[in-house]
Amino acid sequence: MESDTLLLMRLYWRLDWRQTSERSGMRLFRIGLLALVGIFLAVMSGLGGYGLGQVMQMPDIPLDINPGFIPGAILTVVLLAALLTSPNQAVRALYLSDDLDQLVAAPIKTRSITVSKLLTRLSWTILFVLILAGPALITYGIGIGAGIGYYIAAFILLFLAPLFGLSIGALLAMILVRWLPAKRLGEMLAAAYALIGILIALLFQLPRFIDFSGAADPQTVETLGKISDTVTNAPIPTLLAGQGLIDVGQGQLSLGLSRMVAYILITLGLFIVTILLSDRLYISGWLRMQGNSAKRRGITEDSGRLQGGSLLSTIAVKDWLLRLRDPRQLVSLVGGSLIAIVVGGLAIFRGTGGEAGLLEASQSGALDLPRQFAFFAAAFSPGVILSSAVLFVGYTVFNQLSTTSLALEGHSFPILKSAPITPRQVWQGKAISAWVPYAVVVTVLIIIAWVVVRFSLPWAFYAWACLLLMGTGMIAMNTSLGFRFANLEWTDTRRMITGAGGFYIFLISAVYLLATGLIALLFFALAAVFPVASIPLAIVGLIVIAAGTAFWIWLAGKWAESAWNRLGEE
Repeated sequence: MESDTLLLMRLYWRLDWRQTSERSGMRLFRIGLLALVGIFLAVMSGLGGYGLGQVMQMPDIPLDINPGFIPGAILTVVLLAALLTSPNQAVRALYLSDDLDQLVAAPIKTRSITVSKLLTRLSWTILFVLILAGPALITYGIGIGAGIGYYIAAFILLFLAPLFGLSIGALLAMILVRWLPAKRLGEMLAAAYALIGILIALLFQLPRFIDFSGAADPQTVETLGKISDTVTNAPIPTLLAGQGLIDVGQGQLSLGLSRMVAYILITLGLFIVTILLSDRLYISGWLRMQGNSAKRRGITEDSGRLQGGSLLSTIAVKDWLLRLRDPRQLVSLVGGSLIAIVVGGLAIFRGTGGEAGLLEASQSGALDLPRQFAFFAAAFSPGVILSSAVLFVGYTVFNQLSTTSLALEGHSFPILKSAPITPRQVWQGKAISAWVPYAVVVTVLIIIAWVVVRFSLPWAFYAWACLLLMGTGMIAMNTSLGFRFANLEWTDTRRMITGAGGFYIFLISAVYLLATGLIALLFFALAAVFPVASIPLAIVGLIVIAAGTAFWIWLAGKWAESAWNRLGEE
């Protein structure tokens, strides 16, 4: 078994190295850029670890924290990263790779296949976490003045930490594949990761609810110290190992080694159990997957929910059915909407650390300019601030929705291209699928904004019309750019558009929205200076934006038609 495992691991490493060395110059540049970012983050991690170690040595530190809490927390982060990423990694490596048929048929033990794939196909996320955690763990020991035993043990424990999470993730994947198709399970896990990322992004908004102006309550500081002691002494393997590191660094070898040996036995024991169970679980799951793929469901004639609608509405509804069926698309859409609403709402209604938000500052007059600057002061009125927030939400949610509308077809695109339908009809149907919900969301948000803050009702209609026109142009052009930069070979929803395409889409969208937004604001500001001519100025402003948007839509349609013939041919 050992020789087969080492042979497969060497082959996988050679394949990875060959694929990396044969990549294009742009991809090598990105790899180099990521390496520089990794080095920068590793340096910052090391400085942070050393700073924490120095703080722990201060005699008058207000918060009494057990020194073993920091290394235990670092090892716990590595374990959690492995635990979160390993199920999806295991599904891809063990069930969705291209070499499974040959490996299962070859005279190689199943355990060798499992071990080699798990060890050589570790997620880049785990490697990234190790790069971040390693310097912090080492420099923390330097900061507290730990002995040489600390660094030797830290090196060993750091590389054993992913095995615990990897073992649990692999077992979970092998069990779930017995009930769910591997591809469907991969989609659900990707959706779960996206949801976790969204929750983490929302957690970063918690400081907005905390007032940092006052001093910390001594009782609160004492309570935090007790909580850290409780957590450090909890029967959690990584925290136990962290306390053992400190003991070894302080010369208490017997106590420290006993704690670390317990952690190592738990980690390696669980990994060995995973390998022993892999024979039956892996093979049975693989055979079940082959049986499921061989099934052929009967096809019955059904009028379907799309019959009777126009061609454009049929395309639009079909796109939404595809999105709702894919949990990754659904989580991305709902999560993106939630983040946009929360971030936009917090920016308007609440500042950082208890400060006043933009809306409160505007209503209190903190953002008001002198009367002679009334033209510029219009930009800081409550209606403009709320309308900008609505535009931010609309762009955040529906930008990706429109750009990925064609990439949504994936490998089914040749069927669409051979169908008796013109490129413009496809472009119009895709744009409609994003524009209709955009119009509904913008209308609802403008109504809510006006109810919450009773700004001028006529100008609320003006803002609503401007947002609809701006959204129409944005969605039309983004749908067209999605034709040009679609990645029809995507397997990850984050890769539905090429890397260069994402940059161009953002740049062009920003230019269009900035230009039309300034035009809308210009006529509103002119009306503030000349209130007698408010109605004519609002009408002229809408006409100018409508004319510019009409030209933008015509240009987008031309670009979509020119990109159509190259789709699927490159």
